[in-house]
Amino acid sequence: MRDSSTIVARGPLAWASLESTEPRRLWRFVLPALITVMSLVGLSTPLPYYAQYPGGATPVNPLVGVPADKAHPAAGRILLTTVALQHRPTVFDSVRGWLNPDVDLFPEEQLLGDITPEQFQQVNMQSIDTSKDVAITVALRRLGFTVSQTGTGALVEAVVEGMPAQAFLRPGDVIVRAGGQPVGLVEDVQNAVAARRPGEILQLDVQDPNGMPRSVGVPLVPCPEGAVCPKGGTAVMGVQLRTRDERFDLPFEVTINSEDIGGPSAGLAFALTVIDVLTPGELTGGRAIAVTGEIGLDGSVGAIGGVRQKAAAVSEAGVEVFLVPQANLKDARSNAGDNLRVIPVTNLESALAALAELGGDVGPLGPRR
Repeated sequence: MRDSSTIVARGPLAWASLESTEPRRLWRFVLPALITVMSLVGLSTPLPYYAQYPGGATPVNPLVGVPADKAHPAAGRILLTTVALQHRPTVFDSVRGWLNPDVDLFPEEQLLGDITPEQFQQVNMQSIDTSKDVAITVALRRLGFTVSQTGTGALVEAVVEGMPAQAFLRPGDVIVRAGGQPVGLVEDVQNAVAARRPGEILQLDVQDPNGMPRSVGVPLVPCPEGAVCPKGGTAVMGVQLRTRDERFDLPFEVTINSEDIGGPSAGLAFALTVIDVLTPGELTGGRAIAVTGEIGLDGSVGAIGGVRQKAAAVSEAGVEVFLVPQANLKDARSNAGDNLRVIPVTNLESALAALAELGGDVGPLGPRR
């Protein structure tokens, strides 16, 4: 039989032991759980970046519509290339991006500047609408059709950081005179720049977004290495322009369904596809060829963004040939892999020449008019 004093003595001691050990046991589970929750919250926190991923390679031929009596269906395919943008990726997504060589991360102010994400999206959609109009016009003119064009000035869409125009022009401004001559189209500004040399100052009459006029003198600088200067000139002022109220008078209806794609980089692909659809024979030689590059009304092919991601997307699609702007050649080849042939082009004619070398039928086009 136990001594009652022993029982009484053990009561308080046992309680004291319970008070001192149970919290420690509890924290063994609570602390890791808290750490896990905090880590998950941290990893899911959005960061002020844009993550740029490889997109896809989309056949353009099904997107182009022309009158039935003018259509020449082709077995080959011209593919436009895209990138995917993720705004404000989480910490977890950003870490994955930093570890993935096919993904680039940009501070959001680098892409947005002074505009909102919604305005950025709107600009991209406006850019592809302009790109389609220009591509159709370039293609039809190359085929010998007359396409007239009108506009009410050169709208400033973007100013290149560190270039002279940054101190004088802002997005939303409209250039209405350049070098003393009236400006209706972007080409009027390009002609004024091309007629001058680096170091000269180009006088511009400008209207701000509210219509208030001002005059500025923008210094010109040499065309950046690897870039194609407009109109064969040697100088630039560092600005991206679009013709305000641009209108084209087409000889017949040509449509391009760009779906939800934005930006100007499909211009060359659109122009080549319109030519392919409107001419007999196989412009691609019956093969699939990926194409990227912004096209100007003079047929020039300008640099585009995201070419590393586009090269990855083309490689993933199993396409073997990729036409890219000359200025993007190095980046495209750096991410092309072993089975993708990257061919640089500077204008529509060099793109057509490249297709001819690949076995494409450019005979129906005839010489450049």
